[in-house]
Amino acid sequence: MSTSHKPFLMLAVLSGLAMAGCTTLRGLPNLQPGVATEADATALAGKPTYAWQNPDGTHTVEYSQQPGNGDIAYMVNVDANGKVRKVDNMVVEENAKRIERGMTHDQVRRIMGTPRRVINYALSGEEVWDWNVPFEPRDEPRVRINAHFKDGTVIRTSQTEVQDCNRYTMTPC
Repeated sequence: MSTSHKPFLMLAVLSGLAMAGCTTLRGLPNLQPGVATEADATALAGKPTYAWQNPDGTHTVEYSQQPGNGDIAYMVNVDANGKVRKVDNMVVEENAKRIERGMTHDQVRRIMGTPRRVINYALSGEEVWDWNVPFEPRDEPRVRINAHFKDGTVIRTSQTEVQDCNRYTMTPC
């Protein structure tokens, strides 16, 4: 092999190693409940975004593409022995309907996962969390679910359609 090809070969090898080390959240729903372990989830998706201890002795770990522009926040429920009980993507419109007036930040986060963005509005005193919601088919407008907080509790919810992602330069889709 000529020396002029060595840098390209090295680049290809390093790229392959980097890709092999990448984690993906998309594989989490394939974890088999009762068989897969929390360690399997971590090996697949990396360090959890957040974790909660549940009153029944189980715990829940969150793997999220939010904050940012993803549309996934998987909650993996794990039993006391470290076995996966279930995996759910929490960022869905059905879960947004479960958000009620008076809920706290933690209660909302357990329902929807980590928000994409948090904005504080000084004049109204509101803090607004939003989440990108998955959409199919891909030519439909993207929906963002918003939870409006005041003094640490939900006062209302809303949703925003993002029709032209190229139009929003501050928060690209």
